[in-house]
Amino acid sequence: MIKIHYSAVKRRLKELLKKERISVPNKFYENFLKFVSKICTYEEESKKIRPTLVLGFNIRTALEQVPNHYILMTKEGKRDGSDLEKSMKALVPFCNNGWFVYMDIKSNCIEYGLIRAFSGPKGLAVTEILFDTDGIPEELIDYGLIEIKVLSNFEMNISGMRKNKLIIDFRFANHDDSNHSNNYNSVVKDITSGISETDRETVDSIFTNLFQITAQRVHGTICLIVASDYIFPNTFLSDGIWLKEPINLTQKALYAVRDKMDSISSEMFYGLTGLLIEMMNVDGITIIDNEGRVRGYNVFINQSNLSEIKVSGGARKRAAYALLASGDPKIIGVYFQSQDGNAFYERMRVNE
Repeated sequence: MIKIHYSAVKRRLKELLKKERISVPNKFYENFLKFVSKICTYEEESKKIRPTLVLGFNIRTALEQVPNHYILMTKEGKRDGSDLEKSMKALVPFCNNGWFVYMDIKSNCIEYGLIRAFSGPKGLAVTEILFDTDGIPEELIDYGLIEIKVLSNFEMNISGMRKNKLIIDFRFANHDDSNHSNNYNSVVKDITSGISETDRETVDSIFTNLFQITAQRVHGTICLIVASDYIFPNTFLSDGIWLKEPINLTQKALYAVRDKMDSISSEMFYGLTGLLIEMMNVDGITIIDNEGRVRGYNVFINQSNLSEIKVSGGARKRAAYALLASGDPKIIGVYFQSQDGNAFYERMRVNE
């Protein structure tokens, strides 16, 4: 019997840590690898979680450059990492609410806790701010950080503040189905294509932030992008919940950004985007138009329109391709995300 390990991952990650000037105790590194090998399919109480972890040293010093941040230290653990899994078990569930788990390597312990930046709907995530070191002389940077971000059930992205990157794929063959950044950029571009140019740049950045968390909080969805004058229910899509008064996320986003001192506007925006994420988790199709308005959810295709669609995969994927094959000029594009996190966004061929 031959037992095979992912030795290349162990070696490559060690090299990345060295380039990022992060020194980890050998015992801790072994326990860290054991935990990281499981985070792509991590669950607590049967609830899937796709966490984002930050590992480094002098993390509190690094956070000094992040305005409106919050750090919650929960434990000083053993330096050999023997209590790492137990420590993480109490922290990882908070990642579904926008928090990042951090591990700060100290001379006598490993500090565990949660971090987050509170910079409004248009603001950057805490690691995006921390990794923006352009213009800072290297000799003044006395901290080191890497981010471990789960992309799907099979992939994780590891990146460092010194621009080193590594994607780990647990599958046995090459796959080209996880171009996450391009997916989000294309979805956002189409969702905001019907609003005024003066507002588009602001709204684009807000919707980009929103769609970047779908991989963490949405576990299988179809999101249909349509023109603002799309009429439904119709013969193709009839069964579902159609909103007589659409949820105007564009309007709420602009209110939240312009009324900077109005906490109610921000609270309303976050509440409504949370509502959208839960809609996307419900079975069926969620519909958003190109003015950034949620038009319906829990929508299904009439069965007669699915019979000729032959694709590998489940019912959700078949429905996504049925939408693309419909030829409806009012359909702009279809975003699909499977339960294992693989995603794609395709525009209607007639609109290309």
